[in-house]
Amino acid sequence: MNKEQVIKKSLNVWIGGQSQISNAHKPLLLDMFDQIGSMFSIGPYYYYLVNSQKSQLIYVSNGIRNILGVEPKMFDADRLYSIMHPNDLDCLDKKIALTNHFYSNVISASDIPNYKTSYQLRLQNKQGNYRTILHQTKILGPTHTIDNAQLIHVNTDITYLGVRQNHRVSFIGDKRPNHHFDLIKSEYKVSNGLEYKFSKRELEVLKLISLGRKSEEIANQLFISVFTVNTHKRNVLKKSKCKNISHLIANCVREGII
Repeated sequence: MNKEQVIKKSLNVWIGGQSQISNAHKPLLLDMFDQIGSMFSIGPYYYYLVNSQKSQLIYVSNGIRNILGVEPKMFDADRLYSIMHPNDLDCLDKKIALTNHFYSNVISASDIPNYKTSYQLRLQNKQGNYRTILHQTKILGPTHTIDNAQLIHVNTDITYLGVRQNHRVSFIGDKRPNHHFDLIKSEYKVSNGLEYKFSKRELEVLKLISLGRKSEEIANQLFISVFTVNTHKRNVLKKSKCKNISHLIANCVREGII
């Protein structure tokens, strides 16, 4: 079952966009949302569901305990704002305004379910350390406006990648152009996505690198030589114009291709 099939099946269970998950459907539905969350992330993650029409947070997954040390029942918008890095909090309103503008004015209403929103933020865990989080939002199911949508927010801990914090907001399309906004530099660009630049083998190598595999391990798993693995690494860096593998992996995670 591919990503879109999982989402559609989940929506059929989440009857009529209810503000609460019924007990009868809860086990099946949450298992499906777990699948959706895992498709969006590479690394530790948690997700939460939101009814935008009622501005209501419906469910928070248990993964938040391991990443932030927060109990799911204790997590809400106020808690999110209280643990966000001050510099990221200052830009949050701009990111939300930009997101609303994109879905309302940049793309057609029929294209809304075909995009996800992606940006970084820093959240403080229970130990007082800030974790770099890749925040991704997907609108579930057909909708004509973002105001009455059911949303899944997936937060992946990408601290291990060592990526510098930025204030870029990306709108990643499913077989549609990607839109990237840099709020600090006031830059905007449209691209076809990194997956169009890489071969199937290069993507396989990238996915294994993102899982922490060394060149020797990748070579053994793919039945190729270490020399070939390193050649693929050089090629993907050249094609992507990224400075290093960590930078490239972070961009690939942001665009949802690994």
